[in-house]
Amino acid sequence: MAAGAAGQQPLQRQQRADPHQQQEQQQEQEQQQQQEQQQQEQRQQPPRDEQQRWAARGVTREQADLKRRAKAAQLAGRTEEALELLTRGLDRFPGDMHLLVAAGSLNSKVGRHGEAAEQLGRALAAQPGNAHALTAAAAAAGRRGDAAAARELFARALDARPPRGGAVALQAWAVMEAAAGDAAAARALFARARGADPDQVAVYCAWAQLEAGSGQPEAARALFREGARRAPRHAPHLHAWAAFERAGGDWLEARRILRRASEADPSHLPTAISLAEAEFALGAAARARAVLEAAAAAFGPHPRLLSAWAAMEAGRQAVPAARRVLDRLWDAERGRAPGDGSSGGSDSSSGDGGGGGDSSGGGGGGAHVPALVTAAKLESRAGAAARAEELYARALELAPSNAAALHGFAEHWLGLGEAQQAEALLARLEAAEPRNGRLCHTRGLMARQRGELAEARAWFERGVRCEGPPEAVLLNFEGLAGLLEFQGDAPAARACFAAGARAAAARGRPLSSRFFREAALFEKRAGAPAAAAALFRRAAAADPRDYKTWLAWGVLERRRRNLEAAAECFAAAARLAPANPHVWYAWAAMEARDSRDGAEARRLLDRATRLCPRSAPLWMEYALLQWDAGDPSHARALFASGARVPLPHQHPPLFEAWARREYESGRTRAAAALQRAGEALQRLRPRRLAAAGGEGGGGGGGGGGEAGLGVAAAAAAAVEAIEAALRAVVEEAAAAARSRRRRPPREAEAVQQQQQKQKQQQQRQRQKQQQQQQQQQQQQQQQQQQQQQQQQQQQRRLRSAEAAEAAPAAATAAAAAGGSRRPRGRPKRAAAAAAAPPAVAAPLPAAAAEANAP
Repeated sequence: MAAGAAGQQPLQRQQRADPHQQQEQQQEQEQQQQQEQQQQEQRQQPPRDEQQRWAARGVTREQADLKRRAKAAQLAGRTEEALELLTRGLDRFPGDMHLLVAAGSLNSKVGRHGEAAEQLGRALAAQPGNAHALTAAAAAAGRRGDAAAARELFARALDARPPRGGAVALQAWAVMEAAAGDAAAARALFARARGADPDQVAVYCAWAQLEAGSGQPEAARALFREGARRAPRHAPHLHAWAAFERAGGDWLEARRILRRASEADPSHLPTAISLAEAEFALGAAARARAVLEAAAAAFGPHPRLLSAWAAMEAGRQAVPAARRVLDRLWDAERGRAPGDGSSGGSDSSSGDGGGGGDSSGGGGGGAHVPALVTAAKLESRAGAAARAEELYARALELAPSNAAALHGFAEHWLGLGEAQQAEALLARLEAAEPRNGRLCHTRGLMARQRGELAEARAWFERGVRCEGPPEAVLLNFEGLAGLLEFQGDAPAARACFAAGARAAAARGRPLSSRFFREAALFEKRAGAPAAAAALFRRAAAADPRDYKTWLAWGVLERRRRNLEAAAECFAAAARLAPANPHVWYAWAAMEARDSRDGAEARRLLDRATRLCPRSAPLWMEYALLQWDAGDPSHARALFASGARVPLPHQHPPLFEAWARREYESGRTRAAAALQRAGEALQRLRPRRLAAAGGEGGGGGGGGGGEAGLGVAAAAAAAVEAIEAALRAVVEEAAAAARSRRRRPPREAEAVQQQQQKQKQQQQRQRQKQQQQQQQQQQQQQQQQQQQQQQQQQQQRRLRSAEAAEAAPAAATAAAAAGGSRRPRGRPKRAAAAAAAPPAVAAPLPAAAAEANAP
């Protein structure tokens, strides 16, 4: 007790002193907060000389703050946020020249040419000789495809004597000439821009991209290196350099440069996204997620960041992880006020992809349309048709002309076999963007499926002339090559792939892994496996994360009987897409059929069914192997697991294979029930399985009325048939077990004896078969030996006949010579035997032989 009291005294003294200490701590905290606020205000306030320049130009602090924030957002890759700030500034200060030029230039870069022309026209009307406005208007004209107007405006901008020797105008002019295909003129303009201002880093970056697209990687790398030396902390330049190294397949160097860019400017969002992609590509998924988590902490639930993150997870077939990422975005939107647009936005790939703030409390604003499209594609691929359609509808409600949403929704309906729904969406897309490359590709594929090959070719040729993203143009080159191959013109198809590669190089863009993969598959079909393997290698270098490349490459190596190489390719695909059932199926099939390693195949399928529990074909293959291994009870359990998958994932052949095995085992009632279940699934059209029993609940949205009721009835009948089949299997198995238990001992012994007799008979039959095979082999060997002996005898006879024919000629020649000369050397045996008389005399005695000797 004394010790306890002694221990409480210091605590009591501390408690008595706490009020004063708390007051002192509060005062210190308040002072620190005041100091931090003052420092923050000082950081936000520009220097005095800058304030004086603003005052001289008649610019308020609010204007300058908006311009600075917009520029920072643009440099950080947050394009929509920058546009929102510039638009807000123009609403507040409509005559601000800097805001007009900046907004017009940025709208032109994202494809909003109408708004850009209006804003830049206002700027030039106010100040016709403004060099910045002339340069921005010239660049915008070049992006619209009006090269003549662009050259005239660039010349006027240089005549206006812009600052820094016109380096900005020269660099923009060079970019326009490079896009027009005049590389020589572009190089000359880049050289003039570098001479005017050697520290203009944008010149080195754009020039390097031109050299990279022209097939000069060393020149491009030297320019990137020089730009980084002059501006070592310029994140956009470092990001472009990393993209160049990544396109060349050097992911390690790309990651090193991206880490340097991230350290130089942590606020550059594209760098964070690309760094995470590099970590994923190099197999460091934990580091990639750490980079993304840090970016999410810095930028908040940014739509572009979370959309890219979800796409990365979906690319690895990690559908639950991708859903969790997108749920973070939706949760943030639900907790935000409807009118709050502070989340910024994401850079839309289409002209009408962005938008304003949130129009519905939990729906996500127009800036979130790319995230909605990403989520919809994810759900569509996962088989949740209803959920995908809901997300697409929400995206189009916010942005009715968004190209990505319209095209993605059309592809979704095509996957379900609803061509009319898809055609309506494609018509809307064509009205909004007539030269959309993906539109042309999809229309070409639809025409080819209908058998209208001329129309398909017209669409593909129209698509290769589009001015959209290079990826969409390459799709049309692929489609045209496939059509030419289908028509039997393989050389033209090969030339089409080469033309696509040249078109991508002219635009300064690397070829995608998909393009290399499609070219490899073409060479494989054309009977050139070595060329196909080389193209697969280039595809893997272009994007090591593309599991489809590794899967197709593994299938090729399996066909070439390179089983070890095929196994390595399948293993790489399984690491990248562990939840993709096709990878495991191909790998296990190779081990079971080619390598004859049933144990390894079963091990792979056991892992595959854990990772892909809804893949009925995997359960079927595993069950068949297990049944063949002599374990029918385990095989039945595996068949049952495959039969219990959700309706959209059902596989009718599973029931047919199971019924066949049960029938062979004598369980006819279960076999008949399984056969009926398979037939019920066959009657339900596969393309409507998702609508009938999707994960999202309810129908798919395309089968209303009587058709929808018919699909629902067929789905209900299929489910009932499956349940009845499973019950029949269980009941017949239980009946078999009861019959075994109820058998008397003698009957059981008789059954065992009969089974043993059957086994013995089977063994004897196998032995007989082996003996017969051995006898056949021996007979074949004897026949071969006899044939060899006959051939040898024939050869000896031929030699003897030839010698006999040659002997008289030799004797005649000797007689003609007179026999006076003794021939040098001994005569050949064959000749001597031929010259001897038919009756050979007895050998002479030794003395007589010596006497007769010459």
